[in-house]
Amino acid sequence: MPKPETVGAIIALITEDRDDFDLETIKGVIESTYELIDEKKHVTINPESIKNILEEFISQGYVQKSGDKYLVTTQGRQVFKDMWKSLDPVTEAYFAGAYAYYEAKKKEAENKQHNTRTSHRKKRQCQHHAGKKAHTSSKQ
Repeated sequence: MPKPETVGAIIALITEDRDDFDLETIKGVIESTYELIDEKKHVTINPESIKNILEEFISQGYVQKSGDKYLVTTQGRQVFKDMWKSLDPVTEAYFAGAYAYYEAKKKEAENKQHNTRTSHRKKRQCQHHAGKKAHTSSKQ
């Protein structure tokens, strides 16, 4: 189970240039950190443990829930920055690398999904186009 300080530091990283985040990203960064440390060791984090920490942060006024997302409050932003500053430089580097790695994997998965849909669309367009050619040549 991750520590609240770990989750808070990751929130500081994720929300460096935005106000919202989701539980899945925190989970992904933690799991990616373990993956970067040891590729052979696959760790799966229970989302409930992160959710419990986030609920504690909500009760302290650091975070607000908004649909599927969470929003960092002004007070929370400072607390999470302090949690980030308390990390040693190696851990900071791992978290920063893991965040970039997680985002790249997510984008790659989205692109693969998009490319699959595009190839089906192209097939239909080609079939439709071929049908038009056949229809045009039968008129002659």
